[in-house]
Amino acid sequence: LKRTSAAFLVASSPIKAANPVPFQLPSRIAAPPAVPERLLTLVPENVWEERLQETLIEFIRIATEQYKMLVSMQAGLVLQNIYCERLRGQLFAKEKAKNTPKGSGKLAVDGLPRCLTSDEFVQRVQAFVEHQLEEAAQKEQRRSAREEYSKAMKEWTRIDKLRIESNKLLTAKYKADVALWEAERDLAKTMKRRPRWNKPKKGKQPGPVPKPKKPTEASEAVPDEEEQE
Repeated sequence: LKRTSAAFLVASSPIKAANPVPFQLPSRIAAPPAVPERLLTLVPENVWEERLQETLIEFIRIATEQYKMLVSMQAGLVLQNIYCERLRGQLFAKEKAKNTPKGSGKLAVDGLPRCLTSDEFVQRVQAFVEHQLEEAAQKEQRRSAREEYSKAMKEWTRIDKLRIESNKLLTAKYKADVALWEAERDLAKTMKRRPRWNKPKKGKQPGPVPKPKKPTEASEAVPDEEEQE
């Protein structure tokens, strides 16, 4: 530490306002891994599946709590750095005006400690944490909606292909029945009698089932961070 730009922290001389506040840029905290909801609501068939499901639920709970704690700590560090930088600027102005390296002597009483325990600071951290959790929840909701829609469309396409093939077979059978009836009709005319059966009627073929509904516009309006990258 003595060989870095933060050496003034371990030096015996008083810290001046001109010294920069040590700050490490926070990295993005990854949200807990997404777990399909069906794994949590699935009815276990034996005791081992029940234990695995309980373990999974406990893992999700712990991971979520750890994520909240990390986000809260990171938010606190960011806000503390902002506050320290503002105090540093004010102290630097006073030091420059008095032309002395000494501090104001009010930092410990009226400044940082009181700020970090104030209701305003706690509310700001809480709002920051809730915002990140809400964004993570919305992102997971959009991903889950797209996944479910994709699966539903694949199943709809498979069923519709079967319907089309079935209709083709029905059409071919109808044409064959009509051709057979026309032959019977011509024979009946020759023999001066009525056809032995009536002309086949083409039945109504089944139409396509309704397509799955796409995710709402609100779910697609904000792209995920992975898509932006």
